[in-house]
Amino acid sequence: MAMDIEKILPTCGQLERQLSQAIQSLYHLRFGHMLRKVVCHIFADKVAIVAEDTVTSIEQLLAENSQLELANNIRKAVNEAFTTDVKQQVTNILQVEVLEAISDSTLESGYMGMIVFLASPPETRLTKRKYRNQQLSQRKAQVISQ
Repeated sequence: MAMDIEKILPTCGQLERQLSQAIQSLYHLRFGHMLRKVVCHIFADKVAIVAEDTVTSIEQLLAENSQLELANNIRKAVNEAFTTDVKQQVTNILQVEVLEAISDSTLESGYMGMIVFLASPPETRLTKRKYRNQQLSQRKAQVISQ
């Protein structure tokens, strides 16, 4: 029975890819700008997110025309709105409560980084390699304890 449930759970990699795709799509929908790349990694009860090329055309235009302060204010507002959206996406996809998220982005680099703190790790199934490693560790522990 436990094995049947294990088979229907996604792997950590599948959840990471699903999150990356959802975040990229969401950014395009909300801000009309396609991110070049989004990478998500789940570390137990945390999710690290890095997005490339986050600067929108309006921010770029303002920065190029000596309106850097206004461009930075818009960047801050975009970042805050997007963080709220990402928290909701993480909750929906991982089926885990989000406790907090911290993020930052800059006009200069175009990178956005975010760490999302979860109430608990998401339920995932083990990949074959992780399952074999877990079994090997258990056997070693049994041999050592004998």
